[in-house]
Order: sequence, then C-alpha cells, then structure tokens
Amino acid sequence: MADTHGIVYTPREIVDYMCNSVERALQDEFGLILASPEVVILDPCTGTGNFIVNLIERMPGRALAEAYQNRLFANEVMLPPYYVASLNIEHAYYERMRQYEPFPGLCFVDTLDMAEAQQANLFTAANTERVEREKEAAITVIIGNPPYNVGQKSENDNNKNRKYKVVDGRIHETYAKDSKASSKSKLNDAYVKFFRWAADRLDGRDGIVCFVSNNGFIDQTAFDGMRKHLLRDFDRIDHIDLHGNVRRNPKLSGTTHNVFGIQVGVGITLAIRKRGAASRLRYYRVPETWRKGQKLEFLTKREVPWAALSPDEQNHWLELGHADEYSQFTPLADLFSLWSLGVGTNRDSVVYDWDADKLKTRITKFVAAYNAEVHRHKADQKADWPIASGARH
Repeated sequence: MADTHGIVYTPREIVDYMCNSVERALQDEFGLILASPEVVILDPCTGTGNFIVNLIERMPGRALAEAYQNRLFANEVMLPPYYVASLNIEHAYYERMRQYEPFPGLCFVDTLDMAEAQQANLFTAANTERVEREKEAAITVIIGNPPYNVGQKSENDNNKNRKYKVVDGRIHETYAKDSKASSKSKLNDAYVKFFRWAADRLDGRDGIVCFVSNNGFIDQTAFDGMRKHLLRDFDRIDHIDLHGNVRRNPKLSGTTHNVFGIQVGVGITLAIRKRGAASRLRYYRVPETWRKGQKLEFLTKREVPWAALSPDEQNHWLELGHADEYSQFTPLADLFSLWSLGVGTNRDSVVYDWDADKLKTRITKFVAAYNAEVHRHKADQKADWPIASGARH
C-alpha cells in the first residue's frame, strides 16, 4: 500500500520549517496564532503524527487543551502508522500538560474518500463518529506530506493507484480541462489529488495549505492547468524547490541529494487564500549540487531569499530558456497533424524485441499464461459458489 500511494516519512527539519511557516503566515496575513479559535487544523496524511506533535509543542499551554479536543485533526490510511501516530500525539500532549488525554481528532480513514457523499462504516463506530466530526469542522489550515506516485511502473505489478470519483472528477473539470498538454496522465499522481482536495476542503474560507510534495507541477507541461487553478484558488503562493530530481540530472544521487531519498524532485508549497489580498507568487531553488544535509540545514535557518515570479499567458511560472525564440518556430503538430505520446503498453519487455521469432515465442507464452490465469480464476469462483441441497455443478 505504501508503494501504491508513494508514501515517505518527513524529516524533522522539514516538519519544523512547515509548521513555522504556517504559524508566521497566520500572524502576518490574518493576525492569528495557532491557538486562535478561528484556526482549525488538519493533517490529511499524518503518517506517524509528526506535524501534529510539532504544532502541539508550539501552542501555549493555556489554550492547548481546548485546541487538542476540538481544533486539531489528523487522518491516516494505514493501520501501523495510525497506532504510532496516536501514541506520539498523546505522549506529546502528556509531556506538555502532565496528564493523559486520548486524542479525539485522529481518524483511520482515506482522506480522499471523505469527499464522497456516502461512506461505509470505518473501522469502528467510534472512528466513524470521529470522521463525521471532522467532516463537519470548518478547516482553515491543511498541512502535511501527501503521498505522491503517478502509477505503477509495469502492468505486471498489479498495483494501480486508486480511483476517487469526486476528486478525480474535480481534477478533470479544472486541472485537466484547462491544460493544453497532449497527455494528462501525470495529473493522476496522488499529490495532485491532494492539492485539488485541499483547495476544495477550505470550502470558500480564507485559509492556508502547506504541503511538501513532488514538485514536478512547477514547470512540467502537463501541469499548466494545475498552475492556472492554483493561482485562482489561492492569492499568495510560496514554493521552495529542494531539487533532487535524479531523472533530470543523473549525476545526482537520490540517496545523498534528495531529502526523501527518492528519484523525483521535492518542494515545499505554502498557499494562502486571503480574499482581497494582492496576488503574489514567490519561488526559491536551492543549489542543485547541495546534499540532503545542506538542504535540511538551510531550512532550519528559516530565511529564504525569495524571487517574485510573473506567470505568462501559457501559465508558465518559470522563465524557459530561449522561450521567445522557440515560440516563433512552426509547431511540428501543424505540419504532420500528429500529437501523440505513442504506444504505452506498460509491458514493453513482453511486446517488443529485435528478433521477430523471439517476440512471437514470448507473446505466445504470454497469451497462454494469461488464458491459464483466466480459467483458474473462473474455476476458483465456481468453487466458492454456495451449493443448495441436491444441486449439481
């Protein structure tokens, strides 16, 4: 399941930077603090609870008890980290208040499922009650590390990402609809779904979303519609590009240069909705050759030399090299009336070969194996059918 969702856990320095950024934004933009009655916080993919623990440690003791009971929420989709999160959060509260209180805001639930109108009972009746209480809460701050995984690498993995009717529909009618890209498959990435869900979860209220995620959406073509809608959904956006994209620069190492030890680039996005505020888009990218430790150390200093960005009509946030010259070229698509990703089989190792005879043999074996599995599945289904008295197969 962790592989399906692309789940990784967040270094302490990133958690601390994000919580501090939210705290400063509440003060600077709204004149509020974490303990203000208007501030209702949700970590939609809490993992082991580090974001909520950090927020608990920041709140003044006189206001913590009320916030802990009523204005802090966290969701987790996997059972082991759910239990660990419960232990971590309740222990953090105990350390501050010197008395034990169960944390009523922790839900065992798939956050994206909560957008659906109807849900089955979840885990236990008490958990279902928690989920319903969270759904009714007027969330104003969403913070966390959403999973990011665009899909399985091979059809043979049999481990596709889940579909979410409501959230996927919202992406289709917003990000995908306003994209000029020929292939929009990257919009199926889980972190994209969480950005769409978070903007909708604020439900028109002023508020803050702070995510650390894959940051391919900053400059890749498939995300032009997403960039357009982010600037519609939020008035002020700050993004720290922590780089680490090994696929773009093979000289880098995911282990040593990426803050999560993965292959894709990572960034921290702070998005603020403040009706009537002047629009602002700021960006900073750490040096490409920095190692993980240098990046985390930079975040602890909390001083970022922001650069203001001015998106163009094509919803580019970053200035592309030779963009003006490139725009004067004749598009190949106009010449050939062709714009295609090509054939995406997800089984290239089976259906391609330099030798026609080898390919024919492999395909024949593949078809035979597939049909054998189909017959086995049908036989298993028949074996599971209930048999009435006197009935015959």
